[in-house]
Amino acid sequence: CAAVGHIAAAFDALPEVALGKKRELLFPGATPNSCVPDAVALADRETAQAVSVRCVTIRASGRATILNEASFALGKGEKVALMGASGAGKTSLLEALVNLREIGSGEIRLFGRPLRQWPNVELRRSAVLIAQRPFFLAGSIADNLRLARPGVSEQALFQALDSACAKEFVMALPQGLQTVLGAQGYGLSGGQLHRLALARLFLTSPELILLDEPTAHLDAASRDRLMDSLLDFAADRTLLVATHDPCVADRLGRILQIRAQRVSA
Repeated sequence: CAAVGHIAAAFDALPEVALGKKRELLFPGATPNSCVPDAVALADRETAQAVSVRCVTIRASGRATILNEASFALGKGEKVALMGASGAGKTSLLEALVNLREIGSGEIRLFGRPLRQWPNVELRRSAVLIAQRPFFLAGSIADNLRLARPGVSEQALFQALDSACAKEFVMALPQGLQTVLGAQGYGLSGGQLHRLALARLFLTSPELILLDEPTAHLDAASRDRLMDSLLDFAADRTLLVATHDPCVADRLGRILQIRAQRVSA
């Protein structure tokens, strides 16, 4: 499984492999009629949905289409992998789900409420996105971790770091938690910064967790350890993980595949 993951990452493509006992069910693209909402059916479904994406189109700044009429839903507490080649639109979709990227058409609902009706403060508390290039302030590692939970103890910081497979490298730094980072985390590698961002996740309490390639910089043993931590943390939460790694997808309950600007389940 590890070898398959390395091949997929190297060639920005996903080999056609069986993932445990799960099977991908591919559907054709949305038709105009499928984008006309049935109000009664929608109301019934959305009471049990964490995320509802209906006929959403996302375009780049040059107006090129990234995703075209994407439709899918995530049940409350569901654990789902989002797969597709590099550039397929995984990151754009995750950003749209937390209102960090404007959609051209369609509707996104979180826990039954249209995304446009969520105040930013409430949205940031309920949904957390850990991006591939996370945000860091100039300051110590401890200061940056406490952005997630101000005033938290050092013991809690180390517990979060351990869950994110980051404790070892932080403790090995001469100043440990007090190591000062430059703007945007200058001084640490991209993989180290990503693990610090994941540590911040473990200091939050969201209902919806969105992760963009959380295991990209890890070896197989660390990847599996991190997935153990994430699945334990997300036991009663909804989790959507964008990944190239079939081994990560195999740990989750369902796969959404982006192909030719469509999302299939």
